Amino acid sequence: MNTLINATKTIVILGILMLITSSCDHEQGNDKYIKELEQKIVELKKELGQLDDSKPGNIIDPKFAAQLYNNYDTTRVKWTDRHIRQRSGQEEFNATRSLYYNLDSLHNYLAYIKRISKKAGVDPSGLRFYFGSYSSKYNRKGYAYRQTIFIAPTIAKAVGKDTMNLGYTLSDDFKVELLRDKIGTVARNQESGGGANMQKAGFFSISASSYGGNSTVANELTGTPPKGDQ
Repeated sequence: MNTLINATKTIVILGILMLITSSCDHEQGNDKYIKELEQKIVELKKELGQLDDSKPGNIIDPKFAAQLYNNYDTTRVKWTDRHIRQRSGQEEFNATRSLYYNLDSLHNYLAYIKRISKKAGVDPSGLRFYFGSYSSKYNRKGYAYRQTIFIAPTIAKAVGKDTMNLGYTLSDDFKVELLRDKIGTVARNQESGGGANMQKAGFFSISASSYGGNSTVANELTGTPPKGDQ
């Protein structure tokens, strides 16, 4: 959100500078400076123009959201709670129900993805959200066994007669590496065998700060810990 606000402020400030500069004596060599400001405003307007703030078509009614939330409780959470409590001995364990992400961190992540993907000559087609679980020995208090998600940009690839949007990361020399090859994610129906191939990426226990390079994969960003009943 601050990214959008700051870009708008920049346009306004540049516009004011143009008015001030254009009112000065042209002998001071301001014509070139004005052209540079005009070009900068065009670039910023183009950047802002890519942000569509109209109501998306996938907005749902809160009543339907409640139905989805309750369905998840009856078909996933109760089983998860019982299984993890038995396995871990944590009698008060409550399965993760939601994750919070800071808007500025998401904007930063998207800008980062666009920057390094452009350097790699890749045009991201979207984002893919992967379900994961912290291992029983994860080194942060309260995270063991917790469900989480990690995010990766996607690239459109032809798979048979279909076009699939596959998650990718980048190597140190900016070569595309598909996550299905890099860490073993294979979604059902994406390869031969159809429904027999279930999601293989179950545990993602590498902390977000432990890997550098050109990784495009984000786990928590600046979100809250994945707690239950929130």
